[in-house]
Amino acid sequence: MTRLIEKLTTLSVKKINKAGDYSDGAVLWLRVSHAGAKSWMFRFSFEKKIIK
Repeated sequence: MTRLIEKLTTLSVKKINKAGDYSDGAVLWLRVSHAGAKSWMFRFSFEKKIIK
């Protein structure tokens, strides 16, 4: 079965203000700090270990 990827859009990223990690449905994550700073994180697995 095909997995759908719900990509984060520019508008949805601008609207996110709550601290946490937000997935695009694949390996790209948006991390929002408690101070409101936003950064991107690329997560992948290597030998069954998640690498951040």
